[in-house]
Amino acid sequence: MEESWIRWVIIGLAGTFLIHRIYKMLTRRRTRYMGSKDGKGRRHGKGKIVLSNGDSFEGEFNKNVYQKGTYRYKNGGSYTGPFSAAGKPHGTGVEVYSDGLTRYEGMFENGVRHGKGKLLYRTGAMYIGNWKNGQKEGRGRHKNAIGEYVGEFVKGKRHGKGTMKFNSGDLTKYHVTISPNHIITITQPNHHVLLLSHSIT
Repeated sequence: MEESWIRWVIIGLAGTFLIHRIYKMLTRRRTRYMGSKDGKGRRHGKGKIVLSNGDSFEGEFNKNVYQKGTYRYKNGGSYTGPFSAAGKPHGTGVEVYSDGLTRYEGMFENGVRHGKGKLLYRTGAMYIGNWKNGQKEGRGRHKNAIGEYVGEFVKGKRHGKGTMKFNSGDLTKYHVTISPNHIITITQPNHHVLLLSHSIT
């Protein structure tokens, strides 16, 4: 009697496991491709691929590698432009964030912003200038609700000579320096200190 009861428990567990496996197989997302291929069966030419993670790419392929087109993320963001041999954004393209408002238009190198580009924020702020390894670097122009800064940037921060024109009409020239321990000093040409703090963007 006891052995019969154990047998039925085992059968029930095995059945539950089998049903779960079948359900996962039926509902699992698979990579799907629609488009042209070369003689070796590789994706080549125009086509569209929907990946198992929900992302998709539509455009031109070169031996299974993205060449040029639009990559859409399942969260709603996208990138349109050329790609490197490693399948990363490379060259001049457009990146749109999932909010649909924040967007970057400019140059990429191996998947990161590098070169000249323009970033439009959802708040209405804007940056136009140079980028290096994904950060603002070199000369650029940053405009927000307060005014417009034109000057130098280092690793995404204002650093060096710059001019701030406030919306009120006031114009201030200053020099920004960042010490190794991240103390930021803003001084005017006459060496008058305007700000001493730990952060500024």
